[in-house]
Parts: sequence; structure tokens; C-alpha cells
Amino acid sequence: MNTKLNEFFFKDPFKTLWIFTLSFGFIILIFFFTRIEFLPKFDLQSTFSVFITVTLFSISTIIILTFMNILPSLTWYEIFMNNKNTLKFLKEDKEDKEDKEDKEDISLKKITLLFGVPIILSIVSITNIIYKDKFSLFYLIIPFSIYLLMLYFLNKTIKREDIKANSFLILTQWTAANITSSFCIIFPIYFLLLTGSQSKDSNTVVGVIIFILLILLLLLTNIINITISNKKDPFKRLLLSMLFGAIVLLYTLISFQKLDIIFKKALEVYKIGNFEVSSIVLTKEGCDIFKAYKINTTPINDKCLAGEGKIISKVGTETYLEFNHKKFPISSENILSWVPKSIIKEKNESTNN
Repeated sequence: MNTKLNEFFFKDPFKTLWIFTLSFGFIILIFFFTRIEFLPKFDLQSTFSVFITVTLFSISTIIILTFMNILPSLTWYEIFMNNKNTLKFLKEDKEDKEDKEDKEDISLKKITLLFGVPIILSIVSITNIIYKDKFSLFYLIIPFSIYLLMLYFLNKTIKREDIKANSFLILTQWTAANITSSFCIIFPIYFLLLTGSQSKDSNTVVGVIIFILLILLLLLTNIINITISNKKDPFKRLLLSMLFGAIVLLYTLISFQKLDIIFKKALEVYKIGNFEVSSIVLTKEGCDIFKAYKINTTPINDKCLAGEGKIISKVGTETYLEFNHKKFPISSENILSWVPKSIIKEKNESTNN
């Protein structure tokens, strides 16, 4: 059975990738229409092209976000750990382990101290800089002093364990790794902030607690990723790392109830749905539908103009709209043109500048 499955999935990797892409797209499409409580009439040719475009955009975005989640640990490993002297220093203490294989393990305690603590200090420092009107810059001295203290004790530890390497070089590599990984962790934290700000509970105590727990999960994932990095070959390590990153991404989206945020963004980017309009021009039949829902329109010859609203979905032969807090479908043929609100906003900003 396993042999047949391996042949099916790995004999033709492009076919496997294509099946995965279609399956993934189909799942998120069903999930999206379930959320908006609307299923349009499909035109096979146009719908399939839209389906593939949005699916590929969604998968690419997920891969990038997943990679961003484990990028801090990958950079830290490549800069600091990828040499024999550092690995020797970071292994489990011999007196703590009886098994010879266990002595080759990377110490979780040391990684937590050398990777986790500087990252937390960086987050505290960045927070102080961003909110300098609320927090005094004086408090930046505290994390900086702690880091200098860690440098001092790390230097003493290197000399005590008699590691045959230049301690200054190791400390420099450690500092460079911490600076790089601290910079890399800004991107997943920004995604957390962006996702959390769109949540209903973003300003509540529960929202803050969820945000802090997700940051801790992000740190824990990267710490575990570093500790197992010495056991796997580069390809397997990368796959395992991506799995950890995907777990963080999934928990983030579930925690803020935003599982469809990536698909909605894809619809918005390609103007297929989930975007606001400042005005929309309709045919006579479209005007009659708007009047039936008691939505005000401005007559223009045999057409009419409606004001601000939202196009929820343009997938298929029907367009799902929201005007005056009323959601309803309309044939796409009855919509002649529209002006996205984002274009008006960009024009206003350029005029002001």
C-alpha cells in the first residue's frame, strides 16, 4: 500500500503539485463561500482561470508567511551555529546525559538563554522606540545592560570550558546572529499585529493575551527549530522548519478567526471580490434590482449610478454586493463599471502631497 502511494505521489511530482494546488484551492473556495453564505452560478472557463490565479496567489503567500515565521532561527543557525566550536559549546552537558547520542544533542536550555532572551530584549527595545511618547527611552538602558551582562558571562563560560576558538570571534558571531534574527522576527510580529488589529477582540484583554501567547509560540517554535537543526540534513531540516512555521501561521489565523484573510486579500488584489467601491454604474435591469432593495441611485439616461458599497465576490456569472448593509446577488452583466475606493484614496493622497 505504501509503495503504491509513494509511486503515485513521487513518480510525477508536477502532477502531485497540480493535484495539491487544485485541492487546496477547492477547499478555501468552499470555505470562503460558506463564510459569505452565497454560492454563485459558475461559468466554467472564466471561473477556472480566476480559481487558479487566486489559488496560486494564496499558496505563494502562505509559503512566504510560513518561511517568515522560521526565518529568525534559520538565520541564527547559519550565522552562529554553523561551525564546530559553537556546536561543541551548545551541546548538552556531559554530566547530565549518560547516553552517548544524547550528548550530541543541542541543549534546549542554552538555546533558550542565548536565542530567546536576546529576542525578548529586542522586542522590548523596539516597543520602547515605537511608543517613545508613552515609554521613556531611558528604559532602553535596561535591556542593553542585560545584554552586556550576558556577553560578559558568555565570555567567561567559553574560557572555562576551554573551547579552542577565539572567544571574541564567537561573541561577535553571536551578536551578529542576534541582530539579524531580531530584525527577521519583526516581519512575523507585524503580521500578528496586522491580523490582530482586524479582530473584534483586538483592543480587549483577551486580544492582548492571545497576542502575547502567539509571540511566545513564535519564539518556542524557533527555539525548537534550532535545537533539532543539528540532527537533520539541510533539506529535511528545511521541511521540518516549514512545518513549524505553518503551525504558527495556522494558530495565528485560528486565534483571530481569520482563516480566510489570505484568500480575501487575493480577491482584493485582483479585484475579484472583497473590495469597496466609491461608485458603481448599472444597466436598467441592475437599477431595478437596486430599487427593489430600496437603495438610492442617480439616473443617467438608460443607466444609473449608485454610491459607496462593497463587491464581496465576482466569481462566476453573478456578483455578490453589499450596499446600505444589505447583501444581495446581481448578474455580472448588469454591472457596467465601478470605481474602487482605493483609487480615490490614492488620488486624494497624491493631491495632498
